[in-house]
Amino acid sequence: MSSLPSADNSQFPPTENSDLSVPPIGRTRTRTPLETQFETWTQNLKPGFTPTDVDAALRAQSDPDLALDIFRWTAQQRNYKHNHVTYLTMIKTLIDVSDKANEGLRCDTGYFCFEYDRQGLCYLSRGDEAIRVFREMGLYGCYPNAYSYSYVVKGLCEKGRVEQGLGFYKEMKGKLLVPSGSTYMILICSLAIEGRFEEAIEVLFDMLGQSRAPDLLTYKTVLEGLCREGKSDEAFELLEECRKRDRLMSQKTYKTLLNSLHFLNQE
Repeated sequence: MSSLPSADNSQFPPTENSDLSVPPIGRTRTRTPLETQFETWTQNLKPGFTPTDVDAALRAQSDPDLALDIFRWTAQQRNYKHNHVTYLTMIKTLIDVSDKANEGLRCDTGYFCFEYDRQGLCYLSRGDEAIRVFREMGLYGCYPNAYSYSYVVKGLCEKGRVEQGLGFYKEMKGKLLVPSGSTYMILICSLAIEGRFEEAIEVLFDMLGQSRAPDLLTYKTVLEGLCREGKSDEAFELLEECRKRDRLMSQKTYKTLLNSLHFLNQE
């Protein structure tokens, strides 16, 4: 064995051709833009933030997923509890019941038809998430009111989930809550489009009983739909019954609907 002292390789850095491996330099994971935005917004919410502060943060989000993250995070903070305002804002964000959603209903031939928005906020998953948030309200002592119910019914119907929308409508009626006028109309149109005229007429009469008047296009959707199904006599009878019940129906509206039925009946 050689008596020469062993070389201290630590004093000599490895050359380019050295077989010694260089340990990789550790790197921290780059945060996604969504994570960065989330951190920024949660830091902006000062200790002791209120539902008003949270509502403002939710409304400022263009990304519903980010809004939901903020909504969930704030709910877990000590001494904070969501109220009707924050719940309603979150539900609206997820189910997308803004006015632009009405573009999903078009009347190219005098008859409503749905055009589903694949890129809308209310994909099935987000619609389900909206319902989940809605159902959580009661668990935290913040029971749904007519506004939150109306947004859910309207949003579901606008996205083609008519049976679910009708279910929530019946649920709110059981709690003696009255839907908004726009909620009534979208539900009536949705049912008529699916050929469920008996249910559509039932909701129509309920709307009139609440002193809320359908617009011209809602009437046309139901009445013209009946004619196209070969139920012209029923359509004429319904028009006369609505004229009796709808105190706000003008003579012009009545004549327009009557002429429309006569025209369809001659085809």
